[in-house]
Amino acid sequence: MLGLTTLWSKAQDSLIEDSIRWMNTGDSLRTEAYLFADEPISGACSQDCYDIDLTLYDATTKKSVAEEHKNTKTPTVYAPYEGDFILNVEMVNCARSGGCRTWINYDNEEF
Repeated sequence: MLGLTTLWSKAQDSLIEDSIRWMNTGDSLRTEAYLFADEPISGACSQDCYDIDLTLYDATTKKSVAEEHKNTKTPTVYAPYEGDFILNVEMVNCARSGGCRTWINYDNEEF
């Protein structure tokens, strides 16, 4: 299960933990997070993975505010403003029958 740390203060640096999960083609998950303007959220997956998609939604309006749906295993989206968001992660193409390891990174460090 993908876990996130609760944000205790909006004034602090992002306290969201990087997350790892095994996903099969067609699997998706949603997480909620408080993000700062222009804060990057990156995804990556193991060698048998060929495509994951990220979509960032405004938590209040539920409208998409950023997305990366290109054919890539290393997508990145940026929070367009400070606030509460919902991140949807979708495994589009995993060639491994047991699933592919997927990483979500909230500070744009190298995987």
